[in-house]
Amino acid sequence: MARKPIQAMEGSTFVSIANEITFGALEAGEINRVQAQQIFNRIRTVLEGNANSQYAPLRDTNDPAVPIDESVFPDHIICLEDGRSFRSLKRHLGETYGITEAEYRNRWKLPRDYPMVCEELSLKRKKNAKRQGLGKLD
Repeated sequence: MARKPIQAMEGSTFVSIANEITFGALEAGEINRVQAQQIFNRIRTVLEGNANSQYAPLRDTNDPAVPIDESVFPDHIICLEDGRSFRSLKRHLGETYGITEAEYRNRWKLPRDYPMVCEELSLKRKKNAKRQGLGKLD
């Protein structure tokens, strides 16, 4: 049987796949009967969601596109998913991969203070905010 891309599969195929995975986990003793229905529903939802997804898939590997310590520069930040350079990652991550900054940090085990905006843009925004009087209490 030739493999179809997930977008070409039908709903009944998703049910079959979810059923196989759930039954295998149940048989192996990894889950109990109460958990089985929840697991089944989640797997099916994920499969159906991927078939209709407008987002690019995340990297299958645990290795980033560039080394983490070589991804932050004063004028740009390199996305660990695809190696592309940006001044700010938020929009790229959301529009391309459908993930938040927190999910990105978690995925790559980045510290909470890992920048999502390059230093140059951050300073420009700070300067504009000061000029407009933002952040002052009357």
